[in-house]
Amino acid sequence: MERHSLDHAAARRPRHVALGQTEKTSLRTNVFRVTPESGHCSTQSACCLLSPDQKLWFSIHLVVNLTNRGIAMSVDFSVVIPTFRRPALLGEAISSALRQREVSIEIIVIDDSPEGSAEGTARRFGDSRITYFKNPNPTGGFPSVVRNIGWPMASGTFVHFLDDDDIVVEGHYAAAKAAFSANPNVGLVFGRIEPFGDGPPAQLDHERRYFADAARKAALSGRFGPRFAFTGRMLFDMTLLVCSSSVIRRECVAQVGGFDPSIRLMEDAEYHVRAMRECGALFLGRPAIRYRIGASSLMHSPDPTEAQKHGERLGHRQMQAKYRKQRGALEFYALALFTRTVLRIL
Repeated sequence: MERHSLDHAAARRPRHVALGQTEKTSLRTNVFRVTPESGHCSTQSACCLLSPDQKLWFSIHLVVNLTNRGIAMSVDFSVVIPTFRRPALLGEAISSALRQREVSIEIIVIDDSPEGSAEGTARRFGDSRITYFKNPNPTGGFPSVVRNIGWPMASGTFVHFLDDDDIVVEGHYAAAKAAFSANPNVGLVFGRIEPFGDGPPAQLDHERRYFADAARKAALSGRFGPRFAFTGRMLFDMTLLVCSSSVIRRECVAQVGGFDPSIRLMEDAEYHVRAMRECGALFLGRPAIRYRIGASSLMHSPDPTEAQKHGERLGHRQMQAKYRKQRGALEFYALALFTRTVLRIL
């Protein structure tokens, strides 16, 4: 695993800072312990980690420290990584983000384990671009809530929600930034998905065929503009992408309100449906991530149980019901007809 760090004048250990205190942070990895006394989180809230006073304190504290360190304030990509008890894989994910060139990044690690299993991994990089937060109220497996803790802390122009077992393909951030620059009216960019890992060969083959078909359909959908064909595919055909394969403008995350904590599974698909419909999407014909198959995960499973399958079906029904309620029956059924006729023959 590559150790990528800035040239620091001192090798001080990162300090544990409870939000609300005025203790100086380290010049290296920023490690914040948010205790129940200093912050509160509810699994039913989209942005629930900090009180307004604590958010104000954090913003002022961050600006002061960045100014004192002489670090440029402009950040292209905020990489939000929710994690749960996978320190080795998390290290690979972080390294892949740090290897990106021609862009500026920050990495926000949100640890959902009660014991803080990711802290050591975040500290070992010794990189001031990495900030570690320990969730004071672990969710027990609600990635939507964990991601929603992270994105309000982002200062980048673009936000990338990276799962802790996935790998960002080299050059992806530079390609995404160029795509956003060339398409100012598009809020979300996503690319091809490359499954890999130590899962059963039959499953790896199935995943590769699935995502190859998803890439083909995504490319065809883009011919119909940035919104409706993508949205129709997601609602009535197949899931075109996973959470790690998309990058979104930060203002678009705020516009759609992040993830919906009421949807247990398929929460990333529902988030993408809202983002595509509201902000528009663009498919890049190049790989975005390497998608790990075979590791135990809260996000996906190589051998889903009947309960997981039921949860996915329920999530899909919730996604459709929510879209119909928000956009109206006329658009909902027109989109279903368009997807099942015009898009099906392509």
